Amino acid sequence: MVAAATVDTHDVINCGQNSICTHTVLKERVSWVKETEPEFVFLNIGTNDIKGIYKPEWGEGSHTTWKMGKEKLSLKQFTSNYDKILLKLLSENKKATVVVHTLCPLGENLECEANKQCIAANAIILELASKHKAKKGNEGRVRFIDNFGLLERYLKANTTEEFRNKSLKVDNFGSVGIACAFKKHVLKMSYDDIGKSSGLTLMIDGLHLNDTGAKLITQAILKEVTTKAK
Repeated sequence: MVAAATVDTHDVINCGQNSICTHTVLKERVSWVKETEPEFVFLNIGTNDIKGIYKPEWGEGSHTTWKMGKEKLSLKQFTSNYDKILLKLLSENKKATVVVHTLCPLGENLECEANKQCIAANAIILELASKHKAKKGNEGRVRFIDNFGLLERYLKANTTEEFRNKSLKVDNFGSVGIACAFKKHVLKMSYDDIGKSSGLTLMIDGLHLNDTGAKLITQAILKEVTTKAK
């Protein structure tokens, strides 16, 4: 969505990948950024760390795929990695504005245990971003997009708490993946309709955003791209 909306003004490079955690962003992806000489860097990372903390068996896939060695998923390690990612991005890309995203909710039940973990991680993200924003030389170079807040406000404005509490939990996202793929690629359903078929408003499977959810984040990104330094 961002690439399509900025096709005449910006080249968009996506460094995201399935199951990636802060470990790989720090060890690998951050070093790629400076080669592109970016105007903006949008840092939206940590969901796989937090869902792996919430359910350790989920983290095992990321740990194996990305060869994380002795590093274990924990809020302490997440904090350390995120802090170092911000330091490297800001120190190695002096002309870039770094836009820090909070994490999207883990499922649409905003009070569930998974989202308590998510909220704790978002507090860490905002604290670290504020720390780096306050450093000399970083004036106007660190901005924020509150993914969690954007989606939370939409959900509370368009659904009831009872509806959200009965929605498909993030715990079940793996078991509905094949069904979601069938609905998309065979039945040709839209991502919004796939989500609705599982009782979801902004998500497909309790983890990944549908078109409506993605559009909310896209609009926030486009606003930052078109806003001059603050």
